[in-house]
Amino acid sequence: MYAGRIVESAPAEALFAYPGHPYTQGLLTATLSIDEARPITRVMEGAVPDLARLPRGCRFHPRCPAVLERCRIEDPPAFRLGAHHLAACWLHQGEDAP
Repeated sequence: MYAGRIVESAPAEALFAYPGHPYTQGLLTATLSIDEARPITRVMEGAVPDLARLPRGCRFHPRCPAVLERCRIEDPPAFRLGAHHLAACWLHQGEDAP
């Protein structure tokens, strides 16, 4: 969930194996492992938006490393990445399965 919207939904195994939303990808690269001692080396740029003044389009686009022009204009629907895996990201346009 990002700025009040579910941006990705999947069973845990699918989410960790194939994170489909750039926010999920950023969260997973910013986590520590209990198996290895390593510092967090990647931090998402920018700040969470003010919920009273959300940006037009995708709420994550000001911080997204893979932003497309369409992201700045239109909020993406949830595209199906698997049987129970959805991601609201224009990068997956055309992947939606019935």
